[in-house]
Amino acid sequence: MSRGVLRAWIILLARRNSPRMFRPELQGRLNSPQLASFLAESDRRLLKPGLHELAHRGRKVGKVLLYLALFAGTIWVLVESAKALAIF
Repeated sequence: MSRGVLRAWIILLARRNSPRMFRPELQGRLNSPQLASFLAESDRRLLKPGLHELAHRGRKVGKVLLYLALFAGTIWVLVESAKALAIF
């Protein structure tokens, strides 16, 4: 076994038997049920999305429009091909 694999196993087994698993006060604030319920109840959205998020949305919408155009073009080619075959 290489040294890295052995080290990964040691770390994995050490975490599994960690006292944090059995004592909730050692788990940290992010695992607390109060925080989860607060985030679920608040359900806040950003009022002003940043430029990065707007660009991401734009790319996403553009990708969907591109796929729709490709799909419509494929359907049009298939229909026109079927019409051409029906003529001959």
